Amino acid sequence: MNRKVFKHKLTVRYFETDQMKMVYYSHYLVWFEAARTHLLKDRGLSYTKFEEMGYYLPVSESYCKYISPAQYEDEISVEVWVEELKNATLKMGYRVVREENNKLLATGYTVHPCINKERKVVPFPEEFRKILSKNHTSTDITKKLNSVYSKESDKFDDKLQKMQMRSIKK
Repeated sequence: MNRKVFKHKLTVRYFETDQMKMVYYSHYLVWFEAARTHLLKDRGLSYTKFEEMGYYLPVSESYCKYISPAQYEDEISVEVWVEELKNATLKMGYRVVREENNKLLATGYTVHPCINKERKVVPFPEEFRKILSKNHTSTDITKKLNSVYSKESDKFDDKLQKMQMRSIKK
């Protein structure tokens, strides 16, 4: 069974672009957050409910590799999945793709410790762990996803696949 990849679709808005008519780099991280939030909702847990339970998921680490620019009015998908779920930390993986031609625009990840109201790192509550573990295995989803985009990103694909395969083996 593969990890469940959730797709969050959006249209690039004018304010997200810079003078060069390309999406300004920081918006990719905003898109990551939107996709992550929608993944949780899709699995039956809103972030608001998680906070009401007394837990929070701050971002302790983020990474984004920019491959090709998104532009105003591009229809894009932000793919998100649970990359790694530990006792008290969560790593989410992301891919940003232009819908029109399946062009890979960016890849990345975020890491989130589970903290309580006192800002202490604590284990994930069991209910949340079950939701995040739904359809999550250590199978090679990355290799399958890369094959879809190889036509658009030939040179990048080989390097990316090797890097991602190393991270999956860890």
